[in-house]
Formats: sequence, C-alpha cells, structure tokens
Amino acid sequence: MPWPRASPEGQEDDGEGSAGAAVRLVHDQRVQTLAAAGELQRDLQRELPYDGLRAAEAKGNKGGRHPAVPARKADDVRAA
Repeated sequence: MPWPRASPEGQEDDGEGSAGAAVRLVHDQRVQTLAAAGELQRDLQRELPYDGLRAAEAKGNKGGRHPAVPARKADDVRAA
C-alpha cells in the first residue's frame, strides 16, 4: 500500500476511496497477469527440452554426452 496522502482538509487519506480501490484493482490485475506470464514461460522452459529429446529419440539419436572411452576399449579393459 502506498504512503498515506494528505487530503485537502488536512486529514490523511488511507486510500480507501474509489480512486484508491481502482488503483489497487489495476495493480492486482497487473500482478496476476505477470504471474500468469511467468508461469507459462516456466512451463515452456520445462517442456521444450523434453520435446527435443523425444524428437531426437524418434530419429534414432541418443541424447547426452558421448562416452570418453569407446565401448570396445572398455570391454577390453574389463576383460583384462
């Protein structure tokens, strides 16, 4: 809530008038709109990487880092 303002009669206005209520309503709607936009963005950021991994898997590609040691060499070392 903003700081109390002095009314023309010298009394403090607590913001409970119709103008104060309208300002709070607009402020609340803006906050709700920003919260909804943030939630949508977060959901997209979570979904898009998974969609890309699923598309790569459908093409036959495996996601992730390539192994540092090829499987053939790893098998040779384990057998020794």
